[in-house]
Order: sequence, then structure tokens, then C-alpha cells
Amino acid sequence: MDFMTVLTTTPYMDVVKVLEVLGGILLLSGRMAPLGLIILVPVTVNIALWDALLVKYGTPPLGTVFLVLEVFLLWAYRRHFVGILSTNARVA
Repeated sequence: MDFMTVLTTTPYMDVVKVLEVLGGILLLSGRMAPLGLIILVPVTVNIALWDALLVKYGTPPLGTVFLVLEVFLLWAYRRHFVGILSTNARVA
């Protein structure tokens, strides 16, 4: 709880909220859903790790549920991420 108190006294949480809202709008609008997923993945991973390692809930925490849903969406949009996963990328 002390760690969360420190985070809320800095602009860090404001930036996280802006990223969550921006990623959510892009994802829900459908216009730039892959970009919205790229913005949301680090936020969701941090929430899931927070829940799993610091809070240690007995049931599946909400962060883990969101992460599973996001992995599903990444799989659904996988053809948009083919270029990112290339093994021999070169600068054009």
C-alpha cells in the first residue's frame, strides 16, 4: 500500500490513465485497434503483475482476466503484427 501511495502522489498514474483511455478509445472505435492494443499491452501486463506478485489474490485477479482477453485480441489481429515479428528486419 505504501508503494501505491507513492505512485499516486506523482504524475505517473496520470500518464497511465491517459494511456488506458487512449488505448481503449482506439480499440473500441476499431479505427486503429492494433495501435490501441500496443498501447494497452504494457499497462495490462503491469496490472496483472501487480495483482499476481504484490496483491496475491486467491482467485484470478481482474488484471489476469484483462490480460487473457488482450492476448485473445492480439491473436485476432495477428496479421497486423506480422512485420513486428520478423526475424531478419532491416532498415529500409
